[in-house]
This record gives sequence, structure tokens and C-alpha cells, in this order.
Amino acid sequence: MSIAAVIVGINGWKEYTQPLLGAFNEYDPGIDVVCVDNQSDPPYPTDRRTFRCDTRCGYGDAINQGIQTAGKHDWYLVMNNDIELSGSISHKINELDPDKLYGFDLHHIHNVPDSDYLQGWALIISHKVWSTVGLFDEKFEVTWFDDVDYSWRAKQAGFELERLPRGSYNLLHFGKDRPDWTEFRSQHRGAYDKNRAYLLVKHGLLKGDQ
Repeated sequence: MSIAAVIVGINGWKEYTQPLLGAFNEYDPGIDVVCVDNQSDPPYPTDRRTFRCDTRCGYGDAINQGIQTAGKHDWYLVMNNDIELSGSISHKINELDPDKLYGFDLHHIHNVPDSDYLQGWALIISHKVWSTVGLFDEKFEVTWFDDVDYSWRAKQAGFELERLPRGSYNLLHFGKDRPDWTEFRSQHRGAYDKNRAYLLVKHGLLKGDQ
């Protein structure tokens, strides 16, 4: 089976993206890696499979660009750049069920019933899921809640969500432990609130004028 990894980098090219690309070269050279550098600080990538967005785009938009660049594969591993890969992952992906959407953290929206979703820092999407559910919704700004929307749409299409043990997949996500996380969250608080409201209106959980 063929696998494409789509890495979306927002800041931290030297600290996160380059080491992650190097890890794929070392542990899983058979994976087709596409990196979407989303306006990080210099140095900028020049490889033909690594391209820099002209303007800062949303996480879902960057994923769409990356998967479309990768072309048809059996599986797509979409992930943030602030992840450490410490071993091969391809053999585990090839064992998965294409009728499920996979991630490594399962959450829910507070006070919203049946709102389970897979957190988007790393998702494993089969070609069957991708061709059925479609693109990530690019109306979500920066990040936040695009993963919720995709998970809900996958469930509505009949696909089960499954949380995988990250340790078994040789993944470590820095996430909130990044030194720039608090500043990033504060800087884009407006996008967080706007995206949450858009999500709830889109799925009929909130009236548009509320």
C-alpha cells in the first residue's frame, strides 16, 4: 500500500520541521512526504515536495493543498510539524481498516451530545474516507475546530472514529509544550471563538444570529 505524509509547518522550520523530515528519511523512506510550510520563519524550503504558502492559510487549507500535491495514495498521514518521529510508522498504517478515521487523541465538545472528534495534530485518513468525506472546510481560520468538523462529517458518512496509542506509532507531539504556544493562542483568540461559532452553526447546533 502507498502512504503519503502531509506535514503542515507553522513556525519552527529549524526546530521541528527539518528534524521531522529527517526522521521520515531515516525510518520510513518509502513514505511520500509533502511539506506545506505555512509562513514559518526563515530559512524557507526549496525542495520540490516542500513548498511555502504565499500567505498564511488555515490548517485545513494547508492539508488540502498537501494531499492534492501528493496525489492518489491508499493512506494519508496529516500532521503538525511539532512532532518527533522515533521509528517506522508505515507498517502500522498498512494494518489499519480503511473504513475508519484514525487519530491519537479523542475529545468531545463540552455540553454538546455525541460530539466526539479526533484531534487534528495527526490524523490517518484512508483514500476511501478522503474520497467520501472530501476536503477540509477552508472557512475555518488559522486552526481549531477544522478537525472537529472533519470528524463529524466522517461519522455522518458512516465511518467510525478510532484513537490509536501514540507510543505504538513512535510519535511524540510537543503541542502545548512548545515555548511559543501561549503567545500563538493569545494572538489568534478571535479565530478560536469565530471557528467554534461557525462549527456549531454549520452543524445546526447554534442559530446563525446567536
